[in-house]
Amino acid sequence: MTRMSATAKEKLENFFIRLKKIIVRNGLSLRRVFNDFDTNDIKGQLSFEEFKYMVQKISKDITIEEAQMAFNLIDEDHSNSIEFE
Repeated sequence: MTRMSATAKEKLENFFIRLKKIIVRNGLSLRRVFNDFDTNDIKGQLSFEEFKYMVQKISKDITIEEAQMAFNLIDEDHSNSIEFE
């Protein structure tokens, strides 16, 4: 796994803060946001492509590499998907 720079870490932290604010401001739930971006055939799992699309919609300043690092951090079981638990 690639080591994350301080700048990348800060961008990712800001992304997750922005995501939380968007969810709260719009009266949504994390489950709803997850489901809105879960468009593949395997429901209940976000692929990297779906996660990347979500990241790009929420934060234009996060690079593909940074999105991949965030995805890898969340994908603890290394299944190449994120499950909602």
